[in-house]
Amino acid sequence: MTKLEARRILMLYRPGSGDDSDPEIADALAMARNDAELGDWLRKQLDFHASVRAPLRTVLPPPDLRTRILAGQPDAKIVPFPVLRFLPLAAAAILLLFVGIGNLGWILGHDHSSPDNSFASFRARMARVAQRDYNRMDLFSTNLVEVSQFLAKTSPLKEQTIPPALQRVPLFGCANLRWHGLPVTMVCFKRNANDLLWLFIADRSPISGSPESHSPELQTLGKFATASWAQEGRTYMIGLIGDESQLRPYL
Repeated sequence: MTKLEARRILMLYRPGSGDDSDPEIADALAMARNDAELGDWLRKQLDFHASVRAPLRTVLPPPDLRTRILAGQPDAKIVPFPVLRFLPLAAAAILLLFVGIGNLGWILGHDHSSPDNSFASFRARMARVAQRDYNRMDLFSTNLVEVSQFLAKTSPLKEQTIPPALQRVPLFGCANLRWHGLPVTMVCFKRNANDLLWLFIADRSPISGSPESHSPELQTLGKFATASWAQEGRTYMIGLIGDESQLRPYL
């Protein structure tokens, strides 16, 4: 991960919201802790956003607003807008807009490189998809034949193989994803009533640094354990929320 990529990720970071559990954000935060320049930038970002949020929190809606909305009753009279009262708030909003445009301009003006097509980036992105978008299925099914037929019709990746160890795990569903324009197949399994396991398949040649061995390489990203390997020109990756010991029975 470069400093520029870390800044892009950390611009979306919201302290106290649970973002720290996201693998990409966790990696970017770790980088900021070890890089003085990036850490100083992050502190200034957080201080600025805190200063903007403070006046916004002082603006309270009318106490009977919820009741009026539910009742469908508009105000009976026109109340003059207190312009002077909200001038500081408007100034803060305009300042935030200009800062956002400035950050965007900095990113667009300084990033002339191609997208990060590294396997590390792919792995982090798939881990994030699994933890945040696990209900985004194109097909919900517990039938292996139905899932295989659906993928054969809809996925650009033909002749995909579900590992034998996973064929014994109850299915949850599947989806066709995209990563930097690269087709990715996602198959989701139900380990038990509350825990899922994900399988991702993609062509390995466009992904730099993809595993070359058929033997799984294990890697843990925060709370997400992954295993990756090469098979018939494809990159295979499985993952679950847990540790490597919970992942090994599926290899």
